[in-house]
Amino acid sequence: MSPQRKRMAPEDSDDTDDMVVVSRPVTRSQARSKVRSESTKQRSRHLYNDKCPLTGVKGPSLEVAHIIPWSENDEPANTIPLRADVHKEYDQYAWVIDPTTKQPSTRKIGSGGWNAYKIITSDKGDCDSLSIQEHAEKVIEVRRESHPFLEEAYKRFIQSEYPEEIEEGRVDKPTYPKAKTRKATSSSLAKTKTSTKKNAS
Repeated sequence: MSPQRKRMAPEDSDDTDDMVVVSRPVTRSQARSKVRSESTKQRSRHLYNDKCPLTGVKGPSLEVAHIIPWSENDEPANTIPLRADVHKEYDQYAWVIDPTTKQPSTRKIGSGGWNAYKIITSDKGDCDSLSIQEHAEKVIEVRRESHPFLEEAYKRFIQSEYPEEIEEGRVDKPTYPKAKTRKATSSSLAKTKTSTKKNAS
């Protein structure tokens, strides 16, 4: 059995109740730009007919989950409505949609572009007792335009839960947003040149 461990919420998780969150400094410009769009949530609910595609639940327990953090992309293609508990577990890396299992959707022709996928549940920590286990054998139908986000989320899940898969080259490394680098000033360039000369001598 895998050792028990606290599960950590990824940065910008949609739901941080009862989870260990790693705090990171946020600039004022970032705080102004990172505002979740209500229109995105409404559009997502509309595309999925206000229904969780995994559990079939409708109503107040339905939440709009972001496939990768909303601060990276807040478009409808990066969202899936999920029941609140499986949404929280998704944000905790307890499960992920497996993009390699993509199959034609069972939805009727004319209902839009959809793919059907299987899910993967983590076997780390106390995941065996989580709600997602009730749906581990189900197929989830997701909009086709969401596939690139599913691929990225899958890589991040594997990196978190099974890093050996990435280290051994069986799964590609995830792509995180690049941090902005400070532009080199004339003084810093001068110091670099001086240091280079000293090392050369």
